[in-house]
Amino acid sequence: MTLFTKIIGTIGLSSLALLGVTAMNNKTNDQYGIEKPIDKNNIDESVKPGESFFDYGNGNWMKKNPVPADKSRFGAFEVLDKINSERIKEACETAAADTKAKKGTNLKKVGDFYASGMDEKKINELGAKPLAPFFDKVNAIKTIKDVQGYLEYMHSIGDNTLFAVSSEPDMKNSQMNILGLYQTGLGMSDKDYYFPKTDKDKERIAKYTEYVTKIMTLIGEKDAKTSAKKVLEFETKLADISLSRLEMRNPENLYNKMDLAGVKKIAPSINWESYFKAIGVTKTNEINVAMTKYFTGIDKMMKSEKLEDMKIYFKYFIANDLANSLSTDFVNAKFEFQGKYMSGKKELEPRWKRIVGTTNGVLGEALGQVYVEKYFPKAAKTKMESLVNNLKEALKVRINELDWMEDVTKKNALAKLNTIMVKIGYPNKWKDYKKLEMSRDNYVGNLLAASKFI
Repeated sequence: MTLFTKIIGTIGLSSLALLGVTAMNNKTNDQYGIEKPIDKNNIDESVKPGESFFDYGNGNWMKKNPVPADKSRFGAFEVLDKINSERIKEACETAAADTKAKKGTNLKKVGDFYASGMDEKKINELGAKPLAPFFDKVNAIKTIKDVQGYLEYMHSIGDNTLFAVSSEPDMKNSQMNILGLYQTGLGMSDKDYYFPKTDKDKERIAKYTEYVTKIMTLIGEKDAKTSAKKVLEFETKLADISLSRLEMRNPENLYNKMDLAGVKKIAPSINWESYFKAIGVTKTNEINVAMTKYFTGIDKMMKSEKLEDMKIYFKYFIANDLANSLSTDFVNAKFEFQGKYMSGKKELEPRWKRIVGTTNGVLGEALGQVYVEKYFPKAAKTKMESLVNNLKEALKVRINELDWMEDVTKKNALAKLNTIMVKIGYPNKWKDYKKLEMSRDNYVGNLLAASKFI
């Protein structure tokens, strides 16, 4: 998990409102460009359903909808996402162009963030300069205690250098949230990629080394090839102590709940009291160390690794993390490896799509408010809530009239029915973004502020 995983992974509120638009505004699917649930024209009758029902039911649709060059997959959800992205784009552009938007309002925040991300000229002029504050902190590391301070700072702003921390439901008691500690730090998504066995594996390592070398060149490392080699060596050590995907499929392997004393016993090289205080965690009586092997390994690496090698890795980690938010040469370098080679995409998405996605992740509910004013007004929400409540009442009547259900079962069924929460379109109480400051001319700064805020 990296600095903006939680941002990019967040589902913006505007994504939810689309689901009820057609019914609420009394328009047809064709008018909205949304496909019908079942369309006979999508069926490929040249295929026998008994041989391949998938190809029979979807064959013609797939022929008419080849995978776009900027996608690695394309299906019904991508069609919905395409429609939604275009509407969100319109909302973002409207906000950015609104010169009368008051400072501090969600409209102003959305407009400023989107404008900062779309200002490609300025972003290109800055190049690697937005990374300078991070590099200054890395260069200031002189002792292992300084590494502790660096980790505390990076984690406090949402960057999961070396390991990840999160708040999560207790897997064996979903009624409470606890702290979770996880492995991270690999530039390639799978630990097995670092231990090549086939020619394809070796090719992947070579491609990744080229990418790391390119990033190190862009950030001004004098001997980029040597730096890239050290990064790969460091990540290989992280991969060696990481759990495999197969091991992580067993939930029992990921549940190791303990208190602060237990965490300190596993990785005593880290001052956990200081660390948790720095990231704002006050309750440390229940912590799930999902990968104990990893944290034991991190403890050993904190003692054995050369500081200079760790510093090189830290620089690469943040540069790779922020690459898509930097100048075009960084963006293209990352796309060539992650997008083309690893994911099979042929073309980079247009800038507006990328910035729309990030805006939706960073300012989901703020953008959602702008979005629903046009596409899902309050009257539509009220009408849909009434419809759902009527359905609940009808179900209540049907349960009471069932002659095959015992009274105690009816009572439990009604109790369950009453626990259903009706959430239509957008929340009754919006998220408060007052403490989040956005700038119109500092895209990376906006991302950092949002990462810390979220």
